[in-house]
Amino acid sequence: MKIKLFKLTFSLFLLFFTISCKPVSEFLEPINYIEEIKKKEVISPNYNNNTETNLETLIYDFFKNYYDDITKSDIVWEEKAEMDNGKLIRASYKGAYVDIKAIKDNKIINIEVDKLEFKDIYGNKYNITNLPIKKLKENSTVEPPVTIPPIKEETKVEEIKESPTNSKENYTYGEVIDGRYKGTDFIQAVKNANSIETYEDLKEKFYLLMEDMYVTKDKITYYYLYDIVSKLAEKANTNIPVRDDLRVEGKKMYYVVLFPKDYTVNTPYWVEFEIFQKRFDDGIELRTAHVRCAIDNVEYKDWEAIAAIYR
Repeated sequence: MKIKLFKLTFSLFLLFFTISCKPVSEFLEPINYIEEIKKKEVISPNYNNNTETNLETLIYDFFKNYYDDITKSDIVWEEKAEMDNGKLIRASYKGAYVDIKAIKDNKIINIEVDKLEFKDIYGNKYNITNLPIKKLKENSTVEPPVTIPPIKEETKVEEIKESPTNSKENYTYGEVIDGRYKGTDFIQAVKNANSIETYEDLKEKFYLLMEDMYVTKDKITYYYLYDIVSKLAEKANTNIPVRDDLRVEGKKMYYVVLFPKDYTVNTPYWVEFEIFQKRFDDGIELRTAHVRCAIDNVEYKDWEAIAAIYR
C-alpha cells in the first residue's frame, strides 16, 4: 500500500513539475506558429526596392513568378518538423516551396530570416539575399488580352554561324544587358562549357535572356517561354523537384524542362524549346524555332503543343 501511495505521489509531483515549467497560456491556448510567422516583417534586397513586407506576401509573390493564377489562399502551410527551440514550417504550392525556421523565445515567435530557403519549380534554391522576384508577362490565356513586346532596333541582323573565332581559345564571355547577350557567341559558349561552374553561370544568363523569349504565330498573340513552362507546371502538379537542362546540337541549342512524377525515370510531362540566336549591333538575342512537349505521356509539337499546354 505504501509503495502504491509513493508511486502516485511521485507521478503527481512529476506532472506538477512539468506543468510549472511551461506557461499556463500554452495549455489554455496553444501557440499557432503558422499564423504568427505569416505576419513577420522581412526585407529582401531584390523585392520591391528593398521595401519591408510581411512574410506571407513575400512568399506569395515568389510563387507568383511561376504560377500566374495563384492566390494567397492556395498556399499550403504546414508544420514539417519539431526543433529543439521551435518548429520547421513549410509554405508550398505545387512544385515550389519555402522552408521557415520558427524559433520560440518565451511567448514570442521569431523567424531566422537569413535561413529562409526558397525552392522554385526548376529545383533552384535561393535565400533572402538573392531571391528572384520577376514580373511575368501578361499572356496567361490563349485568347487576348496579350502583351506585345517592344520592338527593338534590328539593324544589321544576321544569324550567327560557326567560325574559327568561336573556338574555345578565342571565346570571350559576356553579360546580359537589356535582354541581349554582350558576348561572342552564346550557344558556342554553352557548347564549350567545361566545368559545372561555367555551365551554371551560363544557365543563369540564359534565364535572363529567357525573360524576353516568346513564340508567336500572327505577331498579335505572344506566348512567353516562362509562361509556357508555368502553365505546364500547373498541369503536371508534381511535388518532385523539377529538372532543366541546356544542350547544344550543331548550331541549335535546346532547353528542356522535366516534371518528374516520382523519383524514377517516369516523366510524363516535359517541354523542350529549340533555340537559335540572332546578332544585333548591340548584342545577341535568342529566338525560339520549335516547341515540343509531353502531357501525360502524349507528345505534341509546335502550335499543337502550345494549344495543349494552354487548354
